[in-house]
Amino acid sequence: MFRLLNNLTIPFIGMGTGKLKGELGVTAIKEAIDAGYRLFDTAFLYDNENILWGIHHDQVERACRDSCKRLCTEYIDLYFFHFPVSFRYRSDEEKWPLSPDDCLDNDYMNAWWDMEKLVDMGLVRYIGLSNFNAQQIQGVYDISKKHKPVCNELEHNPGYSNDELLKLHKKLNIQMLAYCPLGRAKEEKLEPKFLYDEKVKKIAKKYHKSSSQIALRYSIQCDLIPIPKSTKNNHIRENINVFDFQLNDDEMQYMKTFHNDANQICKFHFAEGNIHYPF
Repeated sequence: MFRLLNNLTIPFIGMGTGKLKGELGVTAIKEAIDAGYRLFDTAFLYDNENILWGIHHDQVERACRDSCKRLCTEYIDLYFFHFPVSFRYRSDEEKWPLSPDDCLDNDYMNAWWDMEKLVDMGLVRYIGLSNFNAQQIQGVYDISKKHKPVCNELEHNPGYSNDELLKLHKKLNIQMLAYCPLGRAKEEKLEPKFLYDEKVKKIAKKYHKSSSQIALRYSIQCDLIPIPKSTKNNHIRENINVFDFQLNDDEMQYMKTFHNDANQICKFHFAEGNIHYPF
């Protein structure tokens, strides 16, 4: 367990749930629970809850209460601010902006202060950020009224390592969660490279692991919480089986050589012209 602000403890690894819905999602999550997972990353955007999305920045309490109702729970352990840009609200069913004009210049701090109130109401235990850049994270941290962000969720893997942002998180004692910890698979192109690299395969063989397990172990030893996603039972169990070995310094340094800014997957291009666009 990692220990966060206010003595919150959180598992070393979790499971992502993007696009996991219906019976497929239920089956995958049941398998994950049986395998030992206790951290699940869900979102309103994915139709499976617990992250504040851009259309609800001025409806924070209502959005959270609706999430609790759909989750059949009285509170949410950790509620994330998904993205700093606000979107024009039309209905809960229309989640994405239809044009650049739907990306608004609203100050995200107003939504953050409303999220702080959720903690005082007992609707959530802790609050965090997602996809905020260094300046935005520092700003939220500095002018939070009562409750600081305990986590920030962002893209991280050996191909896109975000090392400078990690330094800021350590300084502020904000825990980082890593989505896309295995990149995005394109087997026909042998991508991401760190999963097909011959030296990584040799490292994996040394520890009787897969290249994916080496990548996940890399994130953990960078003090991040990886949240890989899978619907396959064998992969779900393989992904959590990364605590019986440790990469040495040379192996960690080698994994860092795959970083390239061009490898970033989630750029939210539709919001690029907005003043709060984080990338």
